[in-house]
Amino acid sequence: MNYENAPATQLLATHCLCCGRPLVDAVSVESGIGPDCAEKFGFNRGGAPSAERIEANALVHMIAATKIGPEVTAAIARLSDLGFGKVAAVVTKRLDALAKKAKIELTMVDGCTIAVVTPYNPAIVAAFRTVPGRRWDAAEKRNTFPIESRVQLFKALTEAFPGALAKGPKGLFKLPAAA
Repeated sequence: MNYENAPATQLLATHCLCCGRPLVDAVSVESGIGPDCAEKFGFNRGGAPSAERIEANALVHMIAATKIGPEVTAAIARLSDLGFGKVAAVVTKRLDALAKKAKIELTMVDGCTIAVVTPYNPAIVAAFRTVPGRRWDAAEKRNTFPIESRVQLFKALTEAFPGALAKGPKGLFKLPAAA
């Protein structure tokens, strides 16, 4: 285990939010953005911080530390509102690239059905068959489940793909690692 995976550093920003390079100094770790990207994208850290700068620093650090979840989308929008549109655009582009890596996708259909697309895995096929109300949609090549079966569905996904990145209606999320 390296320091990036240690429980004590999970809330630290270890990589630049804009370019992904490792952050090596305390100021960069605190702000979540490296000095080169800060200058390039108009996020200079010098001078007396204003209320907007303090809020922007907190938002950038939160995004850099968590990277996924619905709160990240709201934080990016707030960064743009605060006048840091260049940083928000770069972060959005990086997170879109991360979203393309998610091989598991969940979408809501008609408000009461969850459609799931996953890579083929014999374990997930067997697990899906145990979830009540499962239907195979041959035209769309996806499994569908009634919303009432969401707990069993989440359990099946977690067992078949522990720690995997997934894309849901509220954005990216990570399935829990196997216990």
